[in-house]
Amino acid sequence: MIDAAHISSVESFTPAFEEWMTRKSSHRTRVLLVLHSEFLTFSCQQVLRRYLEQRSFKCRVWFHVEDPTQLQPAILSRCITKRIPTHIHTPSIRTL
Repeated sequence: MIDAAHISSVESFTPAFEEWMTRKSSHRTRVLLVLHSEFLTFSCQQVLRRYLEQRSFKCRVWFHVEDPTQLQPAILSRCITKRIPTHIHTPSIRTL
């Protein structure tokens, strides 16, 4: 899991992503969760897109994003988009 709110520059994101992509694994597929994906810079998204074009047969990336328009269309076109309905819970306060 990578939190793009903390790791959003290409200098910090690329090594973490490359390490995940090249890690040896006995599993058939691997999933990387990128939280707050809208904070990824354009250059990070370019790196991500290039790697996914080359090695997407074993590696899956799950983007958690609040505003999908912040991701490049080239990335979005390769994604399955699922909107999770918003559930706002307002607690009720009981007085004694």
